[in-house]
Order: sequence, then structure tokens, then C-alpha cells
Amino acid sequence: MSKVIRTLTVLSLAFGLLTMSASVLGKTSPPRSVHSKFAPVKMPKGAGSVSLDLAFMPMNRKTGPETGFCICKEVEVRVVTIDNLQYFGDTVWTTKVDSGAWSSTTIDVIIPPNDISGIRLTIKCGRISNPVAAYFVTTGDTVEFYPGRPSAHEPTPPRRTIASFVDTLTEEQLQTKYEVVLDLKESAHLKFVEGLVGQLADSNIFDAKQSYYRLWMSLEKIIEIRKNHIECGFVDPPLWTPEGRAKRDSAQPRGSLPNPESKTST
Repeated sequence: MSKVIRTLTVLSLAFGLLTMSASVLGKTSPPRSVHSKFAPVKMPKGAGSVSLDLAFMPMNRKTGPETGFCICKEVEVRVVTIDNLQYFGDTVWTTKVDSGAWSSTTIDVIIPPNDISGIRLTIKCGRISNPVAAYFVTTGDTVEFYPGRPSAHEPTPPRRTIASFVDTLTEEQLQTKYEVVLDLKESAHLKFVEGLVGQLADSNIFDAKQSYYRLWMSLEKIIEIRKNHIECGFVDPPLWTPEGRAKRDSAQPRGSLPNPESKTST
């Protein structure tokens, strides 16, 4: 059992670092399931009360957000405040949604003077979580709004390398295949992937309009793809990913112990 746990830990660290490094180096945005807008209704003139308009609309798997099949019928929203910003509303709520229709609400906050503060929301549609954020920088009577953390205040990424974790994986782990969805809008990305796995067939097309492809490939090739800043998501997240562990934990009956994991499933 301890060997299985160590294996899961190594895989989780390796893929987590790979994801982090790709983001730092300019990786494309992760998959999204909703279009969203989150901004002040009216820019404030100073610290104090601010109303934010939150609007979101489910994306469509085949033809876009306007018509057709909606990938979720209910959306969960979670709210987290950052630093000294004050928010007194619900921190979690759900709402019914329809494909092609915007859902909106107003969120009232209080921003502090001479400070950097923010509010972060996670909009969960189906299995995909969509983060949005609003940051405010107040200096005297001046207020600046940012849809993400101001770049001048980004935390310094840990000084670690992907190789330090990938080198610990066994050949069997590297050659294990997973089903993934790739975003190959850019011709250079499509050319790189076909150089790894051969020409993609029409049956691999998951969403022709968005240039998404669905196929099976080894972890070794997935790592190479992510290192080249190509958007790549697991169809069924493995247990060693944060998403896989969350899915497993949510499936456990309340009050029960986790089921023992076998080496085969690992």
C-alpha cells in the first residue's frame, strides 16, 4: 500500500508541476464550459462599496453557446475573498441555466483604501470549473480594476523543474495511455501532435468548429504536448490528478472509509 501511495504522489507532483510550468511559460487557457463576464457595474471613485455584475452562459459542445446541446443544466458558484476585501453574501449557490441564455446577478463588495484586494469566483458547469476574478488597487482617491491579479504583484513561482519529477516515473507509467481532448486551433500545434502520433483521423474530431480532437495517448506524449503549451485535458481524470482524487472522494458515501486502491488501477 505504501508503494502505491508513493506512486500516486510522484505522478500527482509530476503532472501538477507540468501544469504549473506550462502556465508560467505561456500555456493557453484551460478548457472552459461557460462564457463569463465579471466587472464593476460602474467604476468606483474611491474605496468603499462597489457593485459587480456577474454574467455567464454555458458553452455548447458542437456549435457554440447559442444553440443546441447544453453541457450543463445547473451551475454552482463559489466565492472566495482575497486580502481585505469585504463580502457579506452567500459563498456558495446554484442556479438553473439554459444553452444560449445569459444568467446574471449583482455582487456587492467593499474595497479597502490604499490596498490591493480582490474577489475570486469559481463557476462550475458539469465537471469543468471556470475561474473569474476581480482585483482592485486603491491609492488615495484612485481606483484601478483588474480582471486578474495585477502582474506587478504575481507571486514568484517555485524554482523547480519538470525533469526532476518526470525522471522518477517508470517506463510502465510513462507508456500508460489516457484519453484526452486537445485544442489544436493553431496549425503548428496540429503539426506537432501529428508528428508524435501520426495523422489524425476524422473520427478523432471532437468539435470541428473549436478544433478539438479526442484520442488516446501515452503519458509520455501527453507530457511532451503540455511542455509545448498545447491545451490538453483528460476525459476521465486519473486518480493521481487533483480532479481524479476529488471525483473519487465525492463518490464515497458520507462516513465511509475509502476503498483500497489496487496496483492495477494505479
